[in-house]
Amino acid sequence: MKLWDFLKTRMKQHADKVAFSNGSITYKQLLAELESETQGIGRLRLIDCTKRAQGALELLRCISCGDVAIPIDFGYGQAYIDRVKSLICDDNAAYRNTAFIVFTSGTTGISKGVMLSDRAIIENLKGIEGYCDVESGNKIMIIRPLVHIAVLVGELLFGLCRGMEIGFYEESFMPERLVATLNNNGTQVIGCTPTVFYRLCPFLDKTLLTDVIISGERLSPVMTALLKRYEGRIRFYNVYGLTENGPRVTALKPEQFFSHAGSVGKTIANTELRIDGGELLVRSASMMDGYYKRPDLSAEKLRGGWLHTGDAASVDEEGYVYILGRKDGMIIRSGLNIFPEDIETETEQIDGVERCIVYGEDDIRYGQKLCLDYVGTASSKEVRKRLIGLIPQSMIPDRIRKVERISETVSGKKVRK
Repeated sequence: MKLWDFLKTRMKQHADKVAFSNGSITYKQLLAELESETQGIGRLRLIDCTKRAQGALELLRCISCGDVAIPIDFGYGQAYIDRVKSLICDDNAAYRNTAFIVFTSGTTGISKGVMLSDRAIIENLKGIEGYCDVESGNKIMIIRPLVHIAVLVGELLFGLCRGMEIGFYEESFMPERLVATLNNNGTQVIGCTPTVFYRLCPFLDKTLLTDVIISGERLSPVMTALLKRYEGRIRFYNVYGLTENGPRVTALKPEQFFSHAGSVGKTIANTELRIDGGELLVRSASMMDGYYKRPDLSAEKLRGGWLHTGDAASVDEEGYVYILGRKDGMIIRSGLNIFPEDIETETEQIDGVERCIVYGEDDIRYGQKLCLDYVGTASSKEVRKRLIGLIPQSMIPDRIRKVERISETVSGKKVRK
């Protein structure tokens, strides 16, 4: 089945309800507009999602005509856009079984395009329907970029399947301004990272929120304790996934959110997992077909029929999953994937820096904060000043510290904390 046929069947059940708050477009009107689209043949199409409401409509147009949607957002910088464009340029092949190619990488790393089939997205949507029981007609506000698969599938497409009224927050993130927008729209449901929600906590008493879906970072015990005061008023979900699985793997439902604090719940429907050498492996109908034009990386990620997540995890005797961190050292700060090596490479080019190491520390504001230790003669202020001109603001370490030595293994590898 094509993804559009699946979505269309679900959306027809909600014909007279409002689909998009912007313009008060009903599901019936949205379907009529999209069904008039010329049929495509699986060609790659870049979809600009910088403006979320407009991007959402263009994504649906692409899905409805059977072409392959590649969401991009100019908020991530021209270099990122140029990398994606260079990878897909002159590719006129027909990818008839692919719904999306979602590019995921470190900010300065090699872009990887995750190829997700119609079947993968449909199966993931079915899995989300199995645990998330928000009501049809409820209002959801999309506050994060649509280039994130958790937002694209878990909020936009799921919202359409469930017959929700979808709004879009288009401004820079300012907690008070966001809360005002949520209230003006009568929003009841949002999806966000723990970092974002932490900054919203002082204003929660002023909102109409009934359901919050948390994803993208580890949820700290301190954060869970803060949310305890809203138990009974707001239903919290803690979910885990990755782009390569389209995205959902596990979900912790509201009724277990506090009794199993710190867990990301149990597997969703038609999903298996196991722990191998401390790493979480996943097998499901939602797994990617591979990385675009990267058979080498695809073979490494998909071995023996299992998706190797790169996440260290444990599973308790009841089947609840706990994410312990990244095996590859990747740091997740405010929902962004950051590879320490990207920052280290630039730092070690600075005069007065001999050697350095970047690592993450648990932080209630950011999920993980970036820490940089270095050996050299430069002052920490000098290092920070130079880095501002070398790397994006989102990669500037929160703490920069001069040390006497960098810990190493016997073979000379850096020991990350």
